[in-house]
Amino acid sequence: MNCKITKDFFIEYAEKIYDFYVKRKEIKEALANIGLNADNLLNLNDCFEKINPCFSIEFLTQNKNFDVLFDDIENKNIDIDKTKFINIMNEFESFTKKIDDSSYKIRKLTDNEWDVFFPTEEFILCELLNKIFNCELSDDLGYFVYELEFGEKWKEGVVTDVDGNDIPLKNSSDLYDLLIVDYEKKIAI
Repeated sequence: MNCKITKDFFIEYAEKIYDFYVKRKEIKEALANIGLNADNLLNLNDCFEKINPCFSIEFLTQNKNFDVLFDDIENKNIDIDKTKFINIMNEFESFTKKIDDSSYKIRKLTDNEWDVFFPTEEFILCELLNKIFNCELSDDLGYFVYELEFGEKWKEGVVTDVDGNDIPLKNSSDLYDLLIVDYEKKIAI
C-alpha cells in the first residue's frame, strides 16, 4: 500500500495530532493539580510514527506552522505493507486493551456502572488509516476495531460480500487483505 502525502493531507492530520498532544499536556497538568503523576500516559505516537515519521509528535513540535513544516518532510510517501500494518494494529489493540482494562478496574473499584472515559487519539488513528486506505465511507477499520474487537468477535456469517460469501476478519492480516482488495477496486474505477 503506497499513498502520497499532499500538503492538505499533512496539514489536516498534523493539526489533529498536534491538537490532541496539546490537550494531553493539559490533562497531565489537571491530574498533577490533584497530585497524580501522569508522565507515563499511554499514547499512540509510535503508531503515527510507523505510518510516517512526519506524523510523530517529535516532528510536529519542530514548527507549529505546518505549511512550512511540510517542506521539511524527507519522505512524502506512506508505505504500509502487511507486516507494518499488523505491527501498527497490534500496538493499537494492546493500547485499547490497556485503556479498557483500566476503565473496568476503576469502574469496579468505585462501584460505578459507567465506563471511565480516557481521552485518546485512537479516533484520529482510525481516521488516518481510513484515509490512507481510501475507506472513509465504509469504515471497515472502525468496524474491525470496535464491533469485532480486533477480530475476536468475528464468526462465519458476520461479514459477507454481496454474494453472501464470508469475508474473514479474524485478525489484522485479514483486515489488511480486505482493505487492499477494496483499495485496488476503488483505484480501478
